Amino acid sequence: MAFCAKCGKKLAWWSARHSVKGLPYCLDCGAQAEKEASAKAAERVRARQEEQEALAKAEEERRAKEKEEAEREARERWKVVQEAYEKARQQEREAREKAEQEAREKAEQEEKARKEHREWRNRELSDLELAVAQDPDDSEAHLRLARFLNPGFGFDALEEEIWLKGQTEEECEEYQELKMKACESYLKAIALGIPNRNDSAEAKLEYSSLLNHDNRMKKHYAREAEKDLRVYLRSHPADSVTLSYLKLAIEGYEENEQRLEERLTAIDARMAEAKMRGQMHAAPASDLGGLGDIESPYPENWKELSESVKHRDGHKCSDCGASGVELHVHHVIPLSKGGTNDLDNLTTLCRQCHGMIHPRMGDRP
Repeated sequence: MAFCAKCGKKLAWWSARHSVKGLPYCLDCGAQAEKEASAKAAERVRARQEEQEALAKAEEERRAKEKEEAEREARERWKVVQEAYEKARQQEREAREKAEQEAREKAEQEEKARKEHREWRNRELSDLELAVAQDPDDSEAHLRLARFLNPGFGFDALEEEIWLKGQTEEECEEYQELKMKACESYLKAIALGIPNRNDSAEAKLEYSSLLNHDNRMKKHYAREAEKDLRVYLRSHPADSVTLSYLKLAIEGYEENEQRLEERLTAIDARMAEAKMRGQMHAAPASDLGGLGDIESPYPENWKELSESVKHRDGHKCSDCGASGVELHVHHVIPLSKGGTNDLDNLTTLCRQCHGMIHPRMGDRP
């Protein structure tokens, strides 16, 4: 026995009835209950759809808002970037303008300095030329003029001027002209005779450095400089500056590498000894220069010394290259002119060359 869940009507078990959500209904109430249930179900579906639509709309609005916010932030960042870029460009323009201004000022200063240097050079040159004109026989005046004309002395700015012209030294006519004038003044000073041996040697070395076009004369004046230096070293055996010049003089004419190395090593040894004596405040040794005895200019070991020189020079004449002939040992600077018996003052000559060289030197062997 059951009762209708809505109207309470008694329902026989065999009677027709509805069951809605597990509850018994009579036919009339069951149909209405089903209709109401369907309506409620439809209402819930619409409610869910509306809720989903609301959520979708809210999500869309959120995304739109985020997009708008992102675009706004992007616009702000772009604005900052543009401002930084414009600021950087402005700074770059200012820096470029400043650099250009500094370059113009530097160029003006350099031009002013070059102009002042040219004016000073012209004044100095006029004074030196006037001194030479007033006393043509003054060797020291010629030497001062030569050193001023020499690009290594008077014209320190010449290399820069050559660079500005885009030319090399050999292509620069002014440089060649200066070298010719310097050579002429050096030659006049040397020909007139420079009283100070050191100045004379330096002048000959400077002159030989300009004679790159004439190797024979270059060697000749290097040898002449060596003679002056050795005479000076006779009274100043511990002068390291003069010994340094002596090395330059020997390098100027000696072509045999082995002999050059031996001679330079001997001079380095003398310089080291002189330096040590200076530190010890000791007097120069009596046998420092190997100057020899005036009464007996040749040392007791002359024979052994001669054989050593001949062996060093390969038993051939250092002038003509002859071998297998009678060989003599020759003093580059004669003993009568202050030469020494040092190995670097001795060279090997054949009999013929030895007989020809001393008449030219105006001295005995």
